[in-house]
Amino acid sequence: MLEEEYIQALNVFGTKLVQYLKERAPRKTGALRDSITYGVDEDGLVISYLEYGVYQDLGVRGVVSSDKAPNSPFSFKDKRTKYGTLAPVGGNLSSYVVGDDDYEYGIRVNIRKFGLRATGWATNPLTGEPIIPQPFVDEFGEDLATAIQSILQTSTTQ
Repeated sequence: MLEEEYIQALNVFGTKLVQYLKERAPRKTGALRDSITYGVDEDGLVISYLEYGVYQDLGVRGVVSSDKAPNSPFSFKDKRTKYGTLAPVGGNLSSYVVGDDDYEYGIRVNIRKFGLRATGWATNPLTGEPIIPQPFVDEFGEDLATAIQSILQTSTTQ
């Protein structure tokens, strides 16, 4: 069970992190940006957003070329989904590969062949590590240190 001060620190950090991610998220329709939320559970801070966001973030390697996302864990060559040749276990690219008109078909074929470029909107596309500015991390560290200090003081006075 997390202590109340720790939960408060995670809530402060979660609110700021969601704001930061919403500023970086691709904005074609705004659906991805609007879906970004956080929660605190027994494991700590959990960030959530629409499933296709991870494909935009890390990219997808194509069948013909992996140049757009060479380090992506996702590939159209992966056949482990109900859609056949779309993405790794637990994922699908249905928002990119379903459509009826010729323009959408052309986009689907192009993405399947050549992949989807990693944008890194939530993580660094080269390392897979979160891109969080150092002042942001420092501020969270101070909030967390204060919360831990408060927890320790409370436990020693009881």
